[in-house]
Amino acid sequence: MKIYIKTTEACQLKCKHCYIGDHRKKLALFDEYKTADWVKRFLDHYKMDESTINFSFHGGEPFLAPISKMRAFAEIFPNGRFDTTTNLCYELTDEFFAFVLGTFHDPEQNHPFIKTSYDYKIRFTPCQLELWKNNISILTHHDIDVRVITCLTKPLIDEVEPVQLLDFFFHLGIREIHFERLSANTTDDKSLIPDYRKQDAWLTEFYEINRGTLFVDNFEELEYACKNIHINCRCRQCMKNVITINADGSIGGCPNSAPNHFFTNIEEDPKELYKNKLRNELIHREEIRHTECYACDLYQICNGDCHQLDWQGDICPAPKQLIYAIQKNIS
Repeated sequence: MKIYIKTTEACQLKCKHCYIGDHRKKLALFDEYKTADWVKRFLDHYKMDESTINFSFHGGEPFLAPISKMRAFAEIFPNGRFDTTTNLCYELTDEFFAFVLGTFHDPEQNHPFIKTSYDYKIRFTPCQLELWKNNISILTHHDIDVRVITCLTKPLIDEVEPVQLLDFFFHLGIREIHFERLSANTTDDKSLIPDYRKQDAWLTEFYEINRGTLFVDNFEELEYACKNIHINCRCRQCMKNVITINADGSIGGCPNSAPNHFFTNIEEDPKELYKNKLRNELIHREEIRHTECYACDLYQICNGDCHQLDWQGDICPAPKQLIYAIQKNIS
């Protein structure tokens, strides 16, 4: 299970595509002890071990909250796994490095890591971009793996060749990336959502030229799917297996929708989460596929894709050209 801990909804950036919207103006910080108490009660009630939980500090910008608050929460769950996603547009202090090195550790690679985001044209001012790149350099110098999340926006697909983005990341010292697709219910600016067919062709070209230069978890996910193993969002069980605790103590599912669709709060009994009507409706909605999915030759691989991605007329969001390319490569 994944539990997102939103330390704050506040953020110093104004990304055009962000699902937070006006919530970024909220300056409230999470209560680390009340939040931890709810999590402990939740785990105890459902007889879950903290070692099975992946905690993720999230936001807004999580590091706008004092590191001491995040450290205090993490120390309550010494056997849990922790990660974070941060915009890295701030000065990196000794306290920051001590926290990252002591908290965010990949057990499979036995290495410290941190996640950040890069979005072409819509995230950084020129000064912020230079600060971000400099911080990437500092982190890699400290032997901390930096994993980058990049949104597939219309400007990126229309204006940037896959090889350009590949070279950009490689020369920054980035070796792992994740491509995030925009959904209509998580971005206010619908003009940023690309044409699905162009997006599919762009991803396929990136896959063909990448050839293992960067680890792209989207490609690994589809490689598993081609072997009838569904992982991550392709399981279509996010609403069952993901919890987001907002900074104000309200509790939702997917972090993209949690600020507006929440089910209970940390003052309530954890049993209220699973009894909530809206949560159960969203779980049911996630289980339903588009009727045309069942006749598709890629359905067993795609599994209906993420339920939050709308169709564009009769075009589904699944990257079919990419799937065919991966099938061919692994056969």
